[in-house]
Amino acid sequence: MKVTVIALISDPVQVAHAQQKLRALGIAPGAMQAIAHDPAAARALVRRGAGERALGVVTGALLGLLLGGAAGWMLGGSIDLLRGPTNGTISGPGPTALVGLGVGLVLGLLVGWGLGALLQRRYVQGCLADLAAGDTLLAVEIGPERLREVEALLASYGGRRIRSRPGSLGAGNRTTA
Repeated sequence: MKVTVIALISDPVQVAHAQQKLRALGIAPGAMQAIAHDPAAARALVRRGAGERALGVVTGALLGLLLGGAAGWMLGGSIDLLRGPTNGTISGPGPTALVGLGVGLVLGLLVGWGLGALLQRRYVQGCLADLAAGDTLLAVEIGPERLREVEALLASYGGRRIRSRPGSLGAGNRTTA
């Protein structure tokens, strides 16, 4: 499985040096892509894969489940157990906690999905603004075992907004100026 590492670098000379160093490490030129002044190509590269967005949804759902369950249990525990239910319906800690779990799960899913989408949109807009200001987007397709090494190399050449995502470049070696 391939991983694509993406970074923005301000200085075109640093981009060339980073590409040269990546080639020296054995990364093929076809596994690198540099984009400057092409918002459509940059947008396609910086968009997050579906699996990464799912991570935000699952995290939100688990957090909502935990908080909703805790709130439901506290509400259920506040019922006077000596009097019992006043209208004959099922109530108490168990059913109230289950309702709290369900509501917390749904709200957590919605908040996790919304927050993931908002943060992704802000990331894409920030990358496009940096690209419009003259930065170059450098993407490198590597094996997962080289991920930390390549991220550190890109950071050493002034790389910002460094992200990695599963998948390949798709378009091959393309330099857009």
